[in-house]
Amino acid sequence: MNKYLAFAIVAMGCASSASAITVTGSATVTCTEWVAAPGSYGDFDRDNTGMGFEAITLTVTDAVGTVLWSLSYNGGVPSTQTWSGATYSASPAYSPITFRVISNAGNGLPEQVAYQATGTCASVPTLAPVNVPTLDAAGLGTLAGLLGAAGVFWQRRRRTSKKAD
Repeated sequence: MNKYLAFAIVAMGCASSASAITVTGSATVTCTEWVAAPGSYGDFDRDNTGMGFEAITLTVTDAVGTVLWSLSYNGGVPSTQTWSGATYSASPAYSPITFRVISNAGNGLPEQVAYQATGTCASVPTLAPVNVPTLDAAGLGTLAGLLGAAGVFWQRRRRTSKKAD
């Protein structure tokens, strides 16, 4: 039996859904471990391997993307797996800390995040989310026009300053 996961494989009939693993329950994320609430489980319900399995990755990262813990697993389609939690193999440098259950891309199916839980760690600094401004098509057109005008201005200025030398 896996040190981190308690498996309960249950036959459920034929399934050919393209939906990622269905997660029931919740997880708590701390500075050192993630813990699944009692009764939490995942139903494997899409074949992303082409061999009758759903390949998933459970991963925990800190705010800058450092992987603190990760486990890959293939569950038969259809089947159910229960889990309990795990202690991280690395320490976080920044909060928040995020636990994800990811159904991997494969067999013509895209990667899907099936579940996500976030926690904070008071013993490390918290990184504030960065808002990245976005532009619609009109905004991009305006920006391109401004950059083009600036380039023309800069080229004229360079030519003028070379003539003065």
